[in-house]
Amino acid sequence: MSDFDGANHSGSRASQAVPPAVRDRVGEGAGLVGDKANDVAGTAREQAADVAGEASARARDVAGELRGQLQEQARTQTQRLADNVRRLAGELQDMSERDGNDSSAARAVRQIADGGHRAASRIEHRGPDGLVSDLQDFARRRPGGLPGGCRAPGLRHRPHRKGRQVRGRRHRRAGARSSRLRREER
Repeated sequence: MSDFDGANHSGSRASQAVPPAVRDRVGEGAGLVGDKANDVAGTAREQAADVAGEASARARDVAGELRGQLQEQARTQTQRLADNVRRLAGELQDMSERDGNDSSAARAVRQIADGGHRAASRIEHRGPDGLVSDLQDFARRRPGGLPGGCRAPGLRHRPHRKGRQVRGRRHRRAGARSSRLRREER
């Protein structure tokens, strides 16, 4: 036999030399280690789920706080708008009453003032949601009736395009003339 074969036999003799009680204890220890590893993994999963739940709850709380702050700001701004409309309507009413005459212009200004008072009351009564709803209804009924910044993209009114092109050509021509004059001066 070679030395290699002898070394192989001596290793098998060493495993046979371990008493069965030790082998049983090692097996129990390995099982215990496996059980504890599973317990640790389970605890880690539970804690991760708890952390995720807490993070989600906190995110909902922050979103709710933010929503509340935005609603309060919208109510404040809507109240300011109603106050400003009411103030302007009052000024128009004072202006119509100052003259003391019953001209058609004074009657028209009074009607505008009355409409302003009604609009201010409506804005104040309905709040921000009502204001948005009114604007949406108006936009549906009269799509071109809102100022340029409020129109839907792609639906812009473009009557000034030609004017801009003409102005642009004038500026380009003026720039070409001034550069030609500079070349001639040299």
